[in-house]
Amino acid sequence: MLDVLTALEKLLREHRHHGQACVVARLRNLYDCDQAEFTKLCQSVDVWGGSGAVWDCVGFDQDENAFRAAIIRLADEMQAADIGTERSRYIASVFRKWQSAGI
Repeated sequence: MLDVLTALEKLLREHRHHGQACVVARLRNLYDCDQAEFTKLCQSVDVWGGSGAVWDCVGFDQDENAFRAAIIRLADEMQAADIGTERSRYIASVFRKWQSAGI
């Protein structure tokens, strides 16, 4: 989980999505010290909501596929940890379809 969060934060910072990078940094900090708060934030609208959520960032240019792959990995790791949500699964499935279609 920490690997994908680190990669996601790096991509967000490199492409000037500082607010969303701060959300991911908070997730990284909570992971080892407060699993309840980590789960709450990981499942929240800050990550999986609408406009302004982590998953909804755009403008990654050549890193778009890496960003989508990181979101898919995050959703998969959440699912493996039994903290996945309907929304995280749905967004990952959409990104997978886009990858398969070359979008």
